[in-house]
Amino acid sequence: MSEEAILRKFVADGDGFGEDKRLQTLFLQLRNLNPDALSDSEEIIKIENTLGLVEYSFDKQSLLSDLIFKETDALKHLNTQIFEKIDQLKDQIDVVKDELKEAKAVRKNKQEYDDVARTIIEKPSREETAENLEKLHASLNDLHENQKELELKLNEKRLKVQELNNLLEEFKEKKPDVLMEEVRISSPEEDDDKSDQSDDDLRDRKADKKFKKDNEVTINETKEEEETPEYDIKDDLLEEDLKEENDIEADIKEEDVDVDLKEDEELVDLDIAND
Repeated sequence: MSEEAILRKFVADGDGFGEDKRLQTLFLQLRNLNPDALSDSEEIIKIENTLGLVEYSFDKQSLLSDLIFKETDALKHLNTQIFEKIDQLKDQIDVVKDELKEAKAVRKNKQEYDDVARTIIEKPSREETAENLEKLHASLNDLHENQKELELKLNEKRLKVQELNNLLEEFKEKKPDVLMEEVRISSPEEDDDKSDQSDDDLRDRKADKKFKKDNEVTINETKEEEETPEYDIKDDLLEEDLKEENDIEADIKEEDVDVDLKEDEELVDLDIAND
């Protein structure tokens, strides 16, 4: 059986309460109808009742089909509306995604801007950097001048120490000659004393010995007195000069360290200003 025949059968059957059977019964009744039968006969009445039921089922099926078509159209329209709303929502979702990306980018840029602004606030301005550089240059020039002055003083001290050493060496070399002159000066006096005491040889000898001893004691005392201050003065002067020289060298080293540190700070500030 074809699909069209099945559909027609379902339409004729209606709700499944024997509409197809009614049509068959009506067909058989019409085929077996007696042409001479009266209108109020039992056969005619049965045929009329069957026709009424068939018409009723037909009207019912037509109403149901109209209702089904209307519901189908309404559902189709609703389906199209739903798909249109889905498309609109998809478009809105895409727009919201784009806005979200833009908002994320704006937020990221704001954070970066805040970080940059914070670093800019922490770092000094160009004017302050220029002033600091000028101050550093001035202080460096002052330090260089102080260094030169200290070096000149150090050289002068070294020359003085060298001259003092030369004088001390010359004094040491001349000292034995001075002692010999003192001894030579004392010998004529001894001769005069001996000539004055010629009467008594023993007394002369004793006096001579005593005089020699006294002269030797005085010479030794003078020698000790001269030698002790000489070396003490030399040692004190050398110690003072060495101390001053060490102090000057320490000051120069400290100033060199300060100069190096300030030059490093200047280079760092210049790098920051260039950035």
